[in-house]
Amino acid sequence: MKIEYSADVDVLYVYLQEVEVARSEDPADGIVVDFDQNGTVVGIEILDASHRFDAAAATLILADSGPNYTKSESDEIRAILSTHTHIASFIEDDVD
Repeated sequence: MKIEYSADVDVLYVYLQEVEVARSEDPADGIVVDFDQNGTVVGIEILDASHRFDAAAATLILADSGPNYTKSESDEIRAILSTHTHIASFIEDDVD
């Protein structure tokens, strides 16, 4: 998992796999889920990210630690994203 946060536009992007995006869906306002050609979720874009998370979650997620998250941090990020994107099914099956 790789996370990029752009503070100037308050957008968070979570890369589950770095492959070409074939299509995108908006399952909720301000949430965009990207899929590859096989229908696998490859990324999530969250608009107005700093307003969607409590302070503890924001401290963890909005600081770009790249691929160097500990197992515990990755598990916590997956749980937070599942809650805030309302799409729990894909978070557990991503490719780091």
